[in-house]
Amino acid sequence: DWKAQFETDNGRKPKAADIEADPAISTVYADYMAMKRGDAPDAKKDETPAAATEETKAAEAAPAAEEKDQKKELTQFETDNGRKPKAADIEADPAISTVYADYMAMKRGDAPDAKKDETPAAPTEETKAAEAAPAAEEKDQKKELTKKLNDWKAQFETDNGRKPKAADIEADPAISTVYADYMAMKRGDAPDAKKDETPAAATEETKA
Repeated sequence: DWKAQFETDNGRKPKAADIEADPAISTVYADYMAMKRGDAPDAKKDETPAAATEETKAAEAAPAAEEKDQKKELTQFETDNGRKPKAADIEADPAISTVYADYMAMKRGDAPDAKKDETPAAPTEETKAAEAAPAAEEKDQKKELTKKLNDWKAQFETDNGRKPKAADIEADPAISTVYADYMAMKRGDAPDAKKDETPAAATEETKA
């Protein structure tokens, strides 16, 4: 509308200087160009770009400074005691254990307070113990089954003057169950999974 009116009044199309000379239309034109560029019309009017940069720098520097302070607190123990702190030392000091948890959280990129009550070293030991327990139990069970089998074989040889065959094992309900459990553990199955199975595969091992 303004362009059409200008052309009617002046017999030519408006130039940039003409737009700038008209305060009302220059504001409209500035907003239009801002929207074309993808900026909000008045968003940048009163902003000082340098100030924004400083604020951004400060915001970025804050976590790094906090992490540095936390690291300093942790290294204080080494200065005081001449050695690096162990898990037990950290656990024994509630203040430092909190700092350590926050420090580890920041290193992992978690929120600082996410792991406040967690002692990092302790879960590792517990996990190792939990993983080791079934293996140790299985080892003891296998050892016990082997002893029972060897004792039975020795007794059978004493009583019969020969080594037992698969048929001899199958004929004895007590030892056939022990043997089935032993073979199941060797295969990696649960000990009781094959309790009612007659171990046909046992023949080769018994012969050997």
